[in-house]
Amino acid sequence: MDGLEKIRKGLYAREQEPNENENTQHSPLFHSEKIESKSSWEREPLSPETPTVELRNAMSLAKKLFIGSAIFFACAVAFAGFVMFRGGNVVSSEKVFVQFAGPLSVAGGEPFNFEVSVRNDNSSQIEAADLLLEFPEGTRRANNPLAEMRRFREALGEIAPGESLSKKHEAILFGEEGEHLVISATLEYRVRGSNALLKKTSRYEVALGTAPLSISITGMRETANKSEFSLELEVKSNSTTALRDIIVEADYPFGFAFKNSSPRPTSGERAWALGDLSAGGTRRITLSGIVSGAEGDERVFRFRAGPAQSGSGSNIGTALVSASHAVLLRRPFLAISLIVNGEEGTEFITEKGKTVRVGVAWENNLPTRATDAQITVRLDGALYDPASVVPDGGSYYRAQDGTIVWDRSADGSLATMEPGARGQKQFSVNVRGPGTGVYALKNPSFGISASISARGPAGASEAGGAIETKTRAEVKLLADLSLSARLARWSGTFTNRGPIPPKVGEETTYTVVWSLSNAFNELSDARVSATLPSYVRFVGAVSPAGERVSYDAISGVVMWEAGEVKAGVGIGGIPREVAFQVALVPASSQAGSIPTLVGEASAEGNDRFTGRSVSSATRPALSTAFSDASFVSGQDVVGK
Repeated sequence: MDGLEKIRKGLYAREQEPNENENTQHSPLFHSEKIESKSSWEREPLSPETPTVELRNAMSLAKKLFIGSAIFFACAVAFAGFVMFRGGNVVSSEKVFVQFAGPLSVAGGEPFNFEVSVRNDNSSQIEAADLLLEFPEGTRRANNPLAEMRRFREALGEIAPGESLSKKHEAILFGEEGEHLVISATLEYRVRGSNALLKKTSRYEVALGTAPLSISITGMRETANKSEFSLELEVKSNSTTALRDIIVEADYPFGFAFKNSSPRPTSGERAWALGDLSAGGTRRITLSGIVSGAEGDERVFRFRAGPAQSGSGSNIGTALVSASHAVLLRRPFLAISLIVNGEEGTEFITEKGKTVRVGVAWENNLPTRATDAQITVRLDGALYDPASVVPDGGSYYRAQDGTIVWDRSADGSLATMEPGARGQKQFSVNVRGPGTGVYALKNPSFGISASISARGPAGASEAGGAIETKTRAEVKLLADLSLSARLARWSGTFTNRGPIPPKVGEETTYTVVWSLSNAFNELSDARVSATLPSYVRFVGAVSPAGERVSYDAISGVVMWEAGEVKAGVGIGGIPREVAFQVALVPASSQAGSIPTLVGEASAEGNDRFTGRSVSSATRPALSTAFSDASFVSGQDVVGK
C-alpha cells in the first residue's frame, strides 16, 4: 500500500493502527520539561530556511504589481509610438496657426487695414471654428466713427487639413502719440467626437505714429512762490475727419489755487467741453492761479483731451493725447507781497464800510544791486471807493486807470536797491458802505494787482537784465446777516388766548416772530436759536408750516433751521420770517413782575462766497411787553 492510501485509512479508521516504526508504548499526555529562563529579552534570528507566510504573500503582491506596471508601460509606449509615427485623427494646437498681417505704425484717428489668417496643419479637420477679435479701448468702426468697437466675432465653420483662411478688417485706433496698442485674435474650435472648446490666441501690437489731437502749452518755466501764474493751451485736431465732443481735463499740482480761465470750466475747475473739432481745427484755453510751495519745488501741470464718455458730457471716454508743463518755484530776484490789515496772503475778508490798510512789501534777492525800480499797484472791482484811496510816500492815485505808482521820482531809495535791501509802501482804501449802492452788489470784491520792476545785471532775466515780479490778491466782502425778534399778541397768524395782562395760575399765549435779512452773499446752513425759561411752554404751532422749528424740552432751546438764505433777502424787500406760539402760566411768585418769555436770540450761517462762518448781532430777550400797536403800559405786568 502506498503512502497516500495509508494516510487515508488512518484518518477514517475507528481504531488507530500501530505504527510499526513507532514505539508501541504510548507516552504520557503531560510530561515535565526543564525550561531555562533568561535574564533579558533576546531577539531570535529569523531562519532563512523557514520563511514566514506573510513574507511570501508580500513578495507575491510586489511581483504582481511589477508585472502589471510593466504591461501598462509597454502599452503606453506602443500607443505613443503609434501616435508619433501614424498620427491617426489626433488634432494638435501646435499645428493650428493664427497670424496677423498689417502695418506696425498707424495714424491715430485714421482708418487702417489689417489681415488675420488661420491655418490648420493637422491631418484632421477642425470644426465649429469662430474667430474673436478684441480691440483696445476707444477703437471705432471705420464705417461709423461714432460707434465704439471692442469685440468682433466671425464664424469660420470647418477648416480642412492644410486649409488656410484669411479675413480682412478695418478699424480706427485712438490713443496718445507713440502709444503701443494691442489687438488680439482668438480662434475657438472643436474636434470631431469631442465637446471640448479649444483655443489658439495671437496678438498684434501697433504703434500710434501721430495722435488725432495735440496739446501745446505755453507758460513760464519758473515763477516766484505765491505769485500769479498763467498757462495757455492750444488743442489742435490732426485728424482728416471731425472729432466729436472733445473734453479737456486738467490735473493741478499740489499748492496751485485756481483763479479763473477763458473759457470758463464747464465742470468744476478742471474740465472744459470744447464741442466738435473740425479737421485741422483749434481751440485755446487760458487759465491762471496762484502757485505756492518751497523754493526749489517743481510743480507739474498735466492735461489730457479726448471724446466725451458715452452718456456723460463732462468726462473723457478715451484720452487721445496728454501733455504736461513743469514750473520751478524759485526765490524771485525781486520779491513782492501784499499785506492787508496786517496779514500777508492772496485772499482777504472785510466788512462793509471798513477801511482797508494795504502794504506792498518788496525785497532785492539779487547778489548785486538793482536800479530804476518801480512799484505799480492797480485796483479793480466795484467794492472799493475810488475817492478814498490814499497812498503814502509821495505817490498818488490815478483814478482814470485805478493805479498807484512809486518810482525813483517819488522815492529816491528805489533808484538803487542794494543786495538784500527791502522796504514797504502803503496805502489805504475804504470799502463802500450803506448809501453807496453797496447792497445791490452780489458776491462783491475788489482786486489788488501789484508788480515791481527794475534793471539788474545782464542775464538776470530773459529780457536782457529787465526784472519784473507780479502778485495779486482779492478782498472779499463778508455776507451781512441780520436778525430781528418781536412778540405779538393780537397780530400775526395765530389766535392767542388768555387774559391780558397775564394772571397767576391762568395760561396766556403769545406769538414769537423771527425775521432774517441777508446782504451780498448766499448763505447755507442758516439757523436761529434761543432758550425758553422753564415756566414757558412751547405750544408747537409754526408758520409757515414748511419751516423747520424744533424744541428741546431738556435744554429749553428752540431752533429755527432756515437752511439756504439768498443774497439780498430783506434788503429793500420782504425778509425771511417764521412765527411760533409760546404759553405762560405765571406763578404766584411772579405777581407784579414782567416775565421773560424768550431768551436772547442769535443767527448764524456759512457764507458760500468767502467760505467763512457769519453771525448776526444778538437780539435782546423778549418779555410779556408785546410789540402790537395797541399795547398799553401795564399789560405786561402779571396780576393776581
